[in-house]
Amino acid sequence: MEISTKELARVNVVEVKGRVDHDSAPDLHKTLDELVQARRYNIVVDLSGVDYMSSGGLKALLSAHKNTQGRQRGDVRLVGPSALVAETLKLVGFDRIFKIYPQLVDAVGSF
Repeated sequence: MEISTKELARVNVVEVKGRVDHDSAPDLHKTLDELVQARRYNIVVDLSGVDYMSSGGLKALLSAHKNTQGRQRGDVRLVGPSALVAETLKLVGFDRIFKIYPQLVDAVGSF
């Protein structure tokens, strides 16, 4: 898995590529946690390059969501999940928790 971050004026974009599995999910959790600790509470996670997400990856997303919700109206928004990842998100009810956008520009512009 590869993770890159980009800081914009009001939003941080976290681009994730590859498999988010048991071994790599802690890296995603750490990246998201570091943003929250740096008081960057508006986060967009670009999942367009993710072909698999384990429960560990889902836990990392949920943890970041909870940590940003009470912080000056922060939020974590998701963009571009593949069909398999979108199905996983829907299966566990994340489509009711997270705002999910098809395009990065829409997710960034939603803040």
